[in-house]
Amino acid sequence: MSDKRAVLSLFLEAAQSLADDDLAEAERGARELLHRDKSWAEPHHLLGEAARRRGAHAEAERHLRRAIELEPRAHHLHHALANVLQDSGRLREALEGYRRALRLAPHAADVWNDFGTAYFASGKPQLAVECYRKALQHGRQHVVALGNLGASLRALGDVRGALNAYRRELWARLKAALQKRTRTAGSVAEQAELWLARGSTRTAAMLADWALADDGGDSRALAVKAGIALRSGDAEAALGFLERALQAAPEDGALWLQMARVRRAMGDEKQAVDALRKCMSLGERGVGRELAQALAAAGEAAEALTLLRALVRERADADLWTALARLLLDGKDRVAAAEALDHALSLDPAAAPALAQLARLQLAQQQSAEALSLTERALELDPACADAHYWRGRAFVFLGRWSDAVECFQEARMLDAANPAAALWHARSLRWTGKVPEAQSVLREALGRSPGSFDLRSELIVSIFEGGEVARAREMLEHLLAENATHVGAVAAMAGLLNVEGRLEEAEAYAGRALAIDPNDAVAHQNLGVTLLKRSSFANGWDHYEWRAKVDELASVYSRFPYPAWDGGSVAGKSVLVYAEQGLGDEIMFASCIPDLMRQARHVVLECDPRLGPLFSRSFPGCAVFARERTETNAWTRSLEPQPDFQVPVGSLPRHFRRRPEDFPAHAGYLRADPANVERWRTRLQSMAGGPKLGLSWRGGLVKTGRVRRSLDLAQLLAILSTAGASFVSLQYGDVRDELASFERRHGIRILHEPQAIDDYDETAALVGALDGVISVCTSIVHLTGALGHPVLVMAPYSPEWRYGMSSETMPWYPSARILRQPGRDEWGPVLRQVQEALNAGWGSAWPGASR
Repeated sequence: MSDKRAVLSLFLEAAQSLADDDLAEAERGARELLHRDKSWAEPHHLLGEAARRRGAHAEAERHLRRAIELEPRAHHLHHALANVLQDSGRLREALEGYRRALRLAPHAADVWNDFGTAYFASGKPQLAVECYRKALQHGRQHVVALGNLGASLRALGDVRGALNAYRRELWARLKAALQKRTRTAGSVAEQAELWLARGSTRTAAMLADWALADDGGDSRALAVKAGIALRSGDAEAALGFLERALQAAPEDGALWLQMARVRRAMGDEKQAVDALRKCMSLGERGVGRELAQALAAAGEAAEALTLLRALVRERADADLWTALARLLLDGKDRVAAAEALDHALSLDPAAAPALAQLARLQLAQQQSAEALSLTERALELDPACADAHYWRGRAFVFLGRWSDAVECFQEARMLDAANPAAALWHARSLRWTGKVPEAQSVLREALGRSPGSFDLRSELIVSIFEGGEVARAREMLEHLLAENATHVGAVAAMAGLLNVEGRLEEAEAYAGRALAIDPNDAVAHQNLGVTLLKRSSFANGWDHYEWRAKVDELASVYSRFPYPAWDGGSVAGKSVLVYAEQGLGDEIMFASCIPDLMRQARHVVLECDPRLGPLFSRSFPGCAVFARERTETNAWTRSLEPQPDFQVPVGSLPRHFRRRPEDFPAHAGYLRADPANVERWRTRLQSMAGGPKLGLSWRGGLVKTGRVRRSLDLAQLLAILSTAGASFVSLQYGDVRDELASFERRHGIRILHEPQAIDDYDETAALVGALDGVISVCTSIVHLTGALGHPVLVMAPYSPEWRYGMSSETMPWYPSARILRQPGRDEWGPVLRQVQEALNAGWGSAWPGASR
C-alpha cells in the first residue's frame, strides 16, 4: 500500500500544482506518473490541461483524447476536451463534447456554464442563458455562471435581469473569498468523493482504498466504493458497502439517500421508500420528490400524489409540478396532468423534463409530430434530459421508426441506467430491427440491475422465442408465471408461444386469462384473435384481431389519416379509403375483399405497396390505386376527389366480408398479371426442358416472424429438384446467386434465376403466370400465386401462421393452394416426400393452364 500511497501523493501534488497554475511542476509530476503507469487516464488529463493553458491546443487535444480512451465515462475528460475545442474555435465539436459530458453528468454546473459559453460564442444567447440557469440550478453560487448570465441577458436587452445577476455575482465572490480563507485541505476520503463526482472511478477507487486501509469503517470512503459499484452495475456490491457505511454513521442522511437509490436500482421500491423516510427524518432536504417517485413505483400511487400535491402547495417548483404531472399521466388523468405541466412551464419555460412529459401527453393523444417537436426543444435546452430521450424514442416507436428509436433509448439508458422502461424499449426496438442478440444483451444487463423486474424478464423471453428457441422460452415463461401468475404480459406471451407450438386450445385459454387480468390488453386480444382465426373461428377472431391497432409497436400504421373509421355500416354513395398495413403477402390476401367493398361503395381509394401498384391497378379497374411508401406525411389525400367519407385498414376488411367459411369465394384468381409479359415469359421458358416448369421459394420471413421454423436449405430439396423432366425457376427474394451457383457446382442441377423478375413484382406475377406451378414455403409468393389462381404447393411447418390454418389441406383464401403440413415440429421429411409424390403423380403437368 505504501507504493500506491506514494503514487497517489505524487498525483495529488501534481493536481494541486495545476490548480495553483504551476504548469511546469504539474507536467513534471504527470510525466513521472505516466512513466510508472501508462494506462491511467488522469496523468494524461493533467498534461492536457497544462497544454491548454499554455495555448498548445493540438498537444492538449492529443493528451485528452488518450485520457478518454482510457476512461471514456469520466465526464470531466469530455468537458476538458470540449474546452480545448472551444478555445480552438471549433464550436460545433465543442458543443457536442459538452453534450457528451452532460450525458454522463447531468448535474455538473461547470459543464453547463461552459456549454452556455459555447452557445453564446455561436450566436445563440438565449440558449446560453438557459445553460447558465442550469449551471446555477446545480451550483447556486457559481460565480462565473452568474457573470456569464448577466452578460447574456444584457446582450438580449434584459437590463434588469442582467443587473440582478451581477449583484448575485458580487455577493457570491465575497462569500467565496471568505470561505477560501477558512478552508482546509480535504481528507483522502473527501478527495475520493471529488474524483468520483468528476467521473474518474479509477482514481476515486484508489483514494477510497487508501482511506479504508487507514480506517475500514470510513463511511465516506465506503460511500464512494458504493457509488463506483453502482456505476458499474453491481448493485449488490453497492448495497454491501452502504450497509457497512451506515453501521459507522447510522444518522447520516446522505447515506440513507444513497441507500434509497441503490434499492431503487435493484427494483426494491418498498425498501427504497423506507430509506427515504429515514432520510427525511434526519433532516435531509429536497427528498420529497424522490420519495413520491419511489412510493408510486412501490404501488402507493395515491400516497405519492398526496405527497406531491402537498409539496407543490409549499413551494413553487417546476420539478415538483413535473413529477406530479408524471404520476397523473401514469394514472391516465390527462386533464389534471396538462394543468400540472402548465404550472411547471409557467415557472420555468425551459424546463426540459416538463417539456418531455408534455411530449408524452401529446403522444397519448396520437400527436406524434408535436411530441417530436417538444422533445427536440427539450434536448436543445438540456441534452442530458433522460426523459426527453425516452419519450422521443417512444414517439419514434409510434411512427415505426425503429432505428431512430434505438438511438434515443440508448441515450436514455446512458443517462439513467437504472430506468427499466428505457432498457425494455431499447431491447424491443432492437428486436424490431432484427437485432435479437443485441436485444437480449440489453435485457440481461438491465436484469443485472433490476433482477426483480418481471417486465424485463418477460421481454427477454419474447426475444429468446423470436430467436427460434421456442422450448427454452416456454420453460422460462413457466418459471416466471409460477412466481407471478398475474403478469399480463407474460400470460399474453404464453398465449402467443402456445399458438406457435400448435397448442391452440391452451393458447386460447391463456389469452382468456390475460384478458381476465386486463380486459384492455391489446397484445392479449391480438393473440386471441390469431388463435381463433387459425381455428377458422372467423367472426370472433376478426373482432379480437382488430385490437392490433392498439398495440404500441403497431399503432402508427393506424393513425395516419384523419377520416372517420368505417365500422361496417352502409357506404352506399360514399367514398372509402383503404390503406396499407403489414407485409406484401398480407396486402395481397386482404385485397381479395376489395371487390366486395367496391360493390357497396360509390368510390374506393386503395393505398398499397409501390411493388403492387401495376398489379392492383390492372386487377381492380374502377378503384383508385395509389402505390406509395408509407410515410408520416399523408398530404396526398387532400387532393382526392371526392374526399373519403371513411377510412379502413386493408386487414380489417375481412371482419366485414369474411366472417364465415362460406363467405370466402371460390375464385379462379382475383389478380391479373400483364398478359403480354406472361407470354414473353412463356417464350423465355421454352428454352428449358420439355417437362413442367415450376417456381420455387425455399426461405421465408424475418427472424421475428419465424424464419427458422419455416425455411429450408436447397440441399434438403435435392430429391425434389432431381425429379425427372421437371425444370425449376427461383422465385426466392434476396440475393441468392452464390447459393444457387454453389448448389449447381455440387449437384449439377441448375435452377434458373432471373433477378429482374424478383425485383419487379409485376414481373414476378407475369413469371408465375407463365409457370406450370409453384412450390413454396410460407411466404408472400404463396399469396401471389394463389391470388393469380395458379397452383401452389405450400410446404408448411407444424404450426404455421394463422393465414394457413392448422389442419386443412386447403386455404379458404386461395382455392388453387394445397398445403402439405409437418406432422410434428421440425419434421420436414414427410412434407418433402409428399411434394415428390405430387410431382411423380403429374402435379403441375396436369394443371389445365399448363404451358405445354
